[in-house]
Amino acid sequence: MKETGYLPLVTDFAKTLPFYVATIGTSTEKTIWRPKGIGDHQLLFTVEGSGHGIVEGKECMFKKGDIFYLPPNHPHDYSPALPAWKTAWMTFSGTAVKDVVPNKGGVYRGGEKMKEWFDALCVLPKNETWQEISSVLLYRFLLRLRVSSFSEGGTSVNEAAKKLSGAVAFMEENSSRPLTLGEIAKAALVSEGQLCRLFRLAYSMRPMEFLHMLRIRRAKQMLSEKRHVPVGTVGKLSGFDSPAYFGYLFRKHEGMTPGEYRRLY
Repeated sequence: MKETGYLPLVTDFAKTLPFYVATIGTSTEKTIWRPKGIGDHQLLFTVEGSGHGIVEGKECMFKKGDIFYLPPNHPHDYSPALPAWKTAWMTFSGTAVKDVVPNKGGVYRGGEKMKEWFDALCVLPKNETWQEISSVLLYRFLLRLRVSSFSEGGTSVNEAAKKLSGAVAFMEENSSRPLTLGEIAKAALVSEGQLCRLFRLAYSMRPMEFLHMLRIRRAKQMLSEKRHVPVGTVGKLSGFDSPAYFGYLFRKHEGMTPGEYRRLY
């Protein structure tokens, strides 16, 4: 693997972007010790060989295909376990990065496609448009990692969503009637605690918040398609027993009352 490196010019404009690349390259790793970390987010992808280091106070191995993520200013050290530990690496930042990366450092599996996505960034023309185009590609890159590789307790976003497919179908079919957390957990074949963890991982919300969104969506359809049905009845048919609570949640999600929504749509 030919070693490469690129240090783009990070302008004040670049720092206003949701995502921007600070450094990017490939290398044969040596022993690194950074007691205070670095100021940007960091990703290393093992292309060949293996390495080992300390992540969150635990000793870890970095095998081929593994993704090593570190947040900013995070103490770390790592070394090659074999003579040739070859990596593709990137440091990055941006105003929206924290919304798509894990809260803490870790080693994540399933990064086989990372090199392909990484190469798409590396081959961009190094001109005045690089920072803008790379921002778009970096967002796609991180979003793919979030969905397929970044995980909590060994479960990725994709895996969590698949495990919840039965629960989501059950909620969609029964959203117009009262539902308990136990009923939803039973549909997913998991405990109530596991259900909440999976919803947080897959959708960044609690199960009942997800149910509220389904009910609001149902109400929006009825408000625009069945204009003769009174607003209060729409709320009840959508699964809300209280007209006041229906109005409160609708305004919270849509920024307007059900009546205002009906007049607009």
